[in-house]
Amino acid sequence: MAAAKDHTFAPFEILPVEVDDIKSLARIYVDCFWENYKGILSKEYLYSLKYSDVQQAWERKIPRRPTEGGTLVFHGPDGDVAGFIDYGPAREHEHGIPGEIYDFYILKKYQKSGMGKQLFEAVVKDFKNRGYDCFYLCTFKENPSKGFFINNGAKLLKESPFEFNGKAYQEEYFYFEI
Repeated sequence: MAAAKDHTFAPFEILPVEVDDIKSLARIYVDCFWENYKGILSKEYLYSLKYSDVQQAWERKIPRRPTEGGTLVFHGPDGDVAGFIDYGPAREHEHGIPGEIYDFYILKKYQKSGMGKQLFEAVVKDFKNRGYDCFYLCTFKENPSKGFFINNGAKLLKESPFEFNGKAYQEEYFYFEI
């Protein structure tokens, strides 16, 4: 009989992102693309993702003014960032939804540890404090992790075709009421 996998990583801490965390954000972003989208996105695209390129993008994003949203990170037992959530005002206003989760990535070995739920709840609390009554996120229809969103109250807002790296995909927009 195989031993049950231990999904507890306590203690862990959720904190606002620091400039020192940016290199870890890039690593998590690229690694999670491989973990979640292998078989969905082409290997050529996945191999084209470079930590240094993603790090430069995050360096332009952070720091930003608090009124523009935030990024929360999860520090694992080794002290390194193991997941993050990035959120703020909605970029699309077609449905009158004020908030958006832009990125939400957790390394596979930390999934099902409760950390994602805590990151998500921290964002819901912040959106509520900002006076938002709802928010949305967008993901690939084939995203194997979208069950997390559905289990946390997501309602499908719309499906939309889009082109990414020369290939057609479907994306799903989910909204959440606060």
